[in-house]
Amino acid sequence: MATSSSSAAPAAARDRAHRAPALVVHGGAWDIPDAETDAHLDGLRTAVARGQRVLDRGGSALDAAEAAVVAMEAHPAFDAGRGSVLDRDGAAQLDAGIMCGAPVQWGAVAGVRVLDHPIRAARALL
Repeated sequence: MATSSSSAAPAAARDRAHRAPALVVHGGAWDIPDAETDAHLDGLRTAVARGQRVLDRGGSALDAAEAAVVAMEAHPAFDAGRGSVLDRDGAAQLDAGIMCGAPVQWGAVAGVRVLDHPIRAARALL
């Protein structure tokens, strides 16, 4: 039996409407030493929980992403916010960016030294 694309499209839209939102975070792309694995997993679990809480309360995907990144910026295991690697002057220079796909909007900051959560500044620039 053949199905036209016009009849398949409503079915696909209906399937998407019944999916639960998913939140995915990652804590960097490097070979995490065994001694640091537990701290990284703790930070990732915290970030997912914060973002999921936003979604569970009806918040947007953008709100959930920001909440997850704020949690990671506050966690010392990550090279972000509190756990940042210091420059040769002994100061952290933080970058953050955030994007919303519909409509296409983005905000970013670079080289920030005085903010605990640069992701919030990037979000404010949307």
